[in-house]
Amino acid sequence: MARRLGLFPLLLLFLASGVAFGYDSPKNSDPVRLQIVAKTAAGRSQVRSPAPTSFDITFAHDRLSVHVQNAPLQAVLETISQQTGLAVAVSPGFAQLPVTVDLSRVELESGLQEILRRARIANAAWGYRKKSPATGKPDEWELARLTIVAEGHGSPLLTSLQPSSEKPSQDTRKITTSGQRLSREQFRDPRTDRMIDVAAHEVMVRFNPRMSADEIQQKIKQLGAEVISAIPQFGLYHLAISESDTVSGFIDKHQKDPRLRLLEPNPIVAVEPVGQKPNDPLFGAQWSLERIGAPQAWAQLPDGPGGVVAVVDSGVDEQHPDLQRHVVPGRNVIEQNDDTRDQHGHGTAIAGIIAAATNNALGMSGICPTCQILPVKVLDASGEGTYAYVITGILWAADQKAQVINLSLGGYAFSQFLADAVDYAHRSGAVLVAAGGNEATQAPLYPGALPNVIAVSASDSNDNLWSGSNYGPAIDIAAPGVRILSLDTDNSYMAATGTSFSAAEVSGVAALVRTKHPLLNNTQVAQVLFQTADDLGEKGKDQFYGAGRVNAARALRVEVR
Repeated sequence: MARRLGLFPLLLLFLASGVAFGYDSPKNSDPVRLQIVAKTAAGRSQVRSPAPTSFDITFAHDRLSVHVQNAPLQAVLETISQQTGLAVAVSPGFAQLPVTVDLSRVELESGLQEILRRARIANAAWGYRKKSPATGKPDEWELARLTIVAEGHGSPLLTSLQPSSEKPSQDTRKITTSGQRLSREQFRDPRTDRMIDVAAHEVMVRFNPRMSADEIQQKIKQLGAEVISAIPQFGLYHLAISESDTVSGFIDKHQKDPRLRLLEPNPIVAVEPVGQKPNDPLFGAQWSLERIGAPQAWAQLPDGPGGVVAVVDSGVDEQHPDLQRHVVPGRNVIEQNDDTRDQHGHGTAIAGIIAAATNNALGMSGICPTCQILPVKVLDASGEGTYAYVITGILWAADQKAQVINLSLGGYAFSQFLADAVDYAHRSGAVLVAAGGNEATQAPLYPGALPNVIAVSASDSNDNLWSGSNYGPAIDIAAPGVRILSLDTDNSYMAATGTSFSAAEVSGVAALVRTKHPLLNNTQVAQVLFQTADDLGEKGKDQFYGAGRVNAARALRVEVR
């Protein structure tokens, strides 16, 4: 899995210095003089002697130069805004932070990141928009907004984008497709007291079931919100709230409204980087197939096609030579169409591990070579998505009667909507398999930590737990996840490490079991996997390997009567 879900910025600690800065707005790049105002213990202000401060900011030919010393953050950012057209909002809690920085001809975003680093600001809300045809290609994105918001008692929580004078286009609410980051806010998860990244200005709502459709629409209007997507039969409304509201503030204000049965933020999920491409197409030599007994399992397969495995991920490259005729039409949840092309690579790698063609004198072998992949695109070109998209993808895959649903992604926020989607898919008969997480922590990663989902940790070629694998009571089973050979999106191959790829291995074995024993239900398939796993670590189920490392050969030797 996701990049990570480093998504939890540190809170900033400020010393109560009692010093504020007043400044004159700089025009062009003229030097300005700052007047330092110190508050006395009684709260009155005394004016100190003006202190000269260097202030030189220019933006030319798409390059930013900043040479300032001890200048207020807001003055710096407002000057950059004037010269670049970037929308900037800085809360009073940050506005007067002194900044000293010396940058010459750097890219705008890189320069802003360095300015914030010098101001000891760990994170901020970044908004992007598509470039106009006059300035770039139609599918290119550019930085449009930067917002720094402080909340509560001098310990700032970086939250949302502030209101702008014009309504944002729908593009700013969508997941990007060019590798740029999602607009995000920080939200304190009340279950874990942990700061998580959530989609800026988005919430998920379930209305009181007694409300009519007209009453729901009227309530949405009263909330000042717009519908991004909805699944009324599931009771899920994905809403865009006003840019004058933060997610935290909106939930605090409305969570006790009896007409809102369930109100949640829309957390961001992500995957870990896919890994480096090897020089040789067979680099890594698929050691995991022998370790889990895949060749012996293949010998026990009946003739005929295998089952359908939904890969809820970044899409799949169905044109890859090792996946041709192994991919069925899927769904792009983000754009609400059937374009499931993979612009990131993670989903294609997952699909290859599960069902790459075998005995075709090309490339690699998939664990379930007779299976079909059902691509469900919920992650963008940067490997990021939101819970709302993952939830919709799970529901869609379940409605297509996918026999296995692979979820090599996750986030550290519990969501009742996500839990309900998992339960729905489980009732539909699907086996759900998810990554355990790649942060060497025992914090539960969702959806893997939910009941009815098989959470997978990663082991190496010596059956040792991979050093980056998550662990804890949520782990159900382990599988190889270190330097796993798979497909890349440019008709080539790569080797990657992480629990994403361990989950794919377990999904492949689950699909093998369902192919040999189609009458087993999903709970029985899970029990076969657990009972036939090679017990590692402490005897019985433990927090590192769960039931043990998956064993395909033993799983397929189980007799069903």
